[in-house]
Amino acid sequence: MASPEQTNPPAPRKDRWVKRLFLLATVAAVVAVYLLQRSGPGMPDWPGDLPAVLVRAKAENRPVLVFFHSSPPSATAQRLASTTIVMNAAAIQKGRFLTARVAVPGLGSDIARQYRLTELPTLILLDRSGKETNRRTGFVGEVPFRSGFLDNKDVQAPPAR
Repeated sequence: MASPEQTNPPAPRKDRWVKRLFLLATVAAVVAVYLLQRSGPGMPDWPGDLPAVLVRAKAENRPVLVFFHSSPPSATAQRLASTTIVMNAAAIQKGRFLTARVAVPGLGSDIARQYRLTELPTLILLDRSGKETNRRTGFVGEVPFRSGFLDNKDVQAPPAR
């Protein structure tokens, strides 16, 4: 009868190193994907100083597109930024909009009360004087963003105070 050592020889050292290397590569890939998703890829690099953008809008007689989102940006905000806003960059530029991206600490914050935010993300169009002309909450698709929101054909009023 054969001894246990003869029936199950120990795995060669090379096999153990290959397994460890594969495990390490898998863990590194998972961590990289997690960090990339958490960092908010696709968020526009718009100024965050809304009061300064409003001063500039008045001086240059230009409308303002404001993107309000939670901090850190939610998956919906990231999707809105990486699809709708990116795909409509030319329309935003053509409309001569100044842009601002505002991280809202919470719906009870001063900025949320000032702009009557009830949901994040929220997109708001302001005229040159800072008066709201249109808004959208949640995710907005590419076409409705361009053909209903930016051109003010489908106006949504802000919530009542």
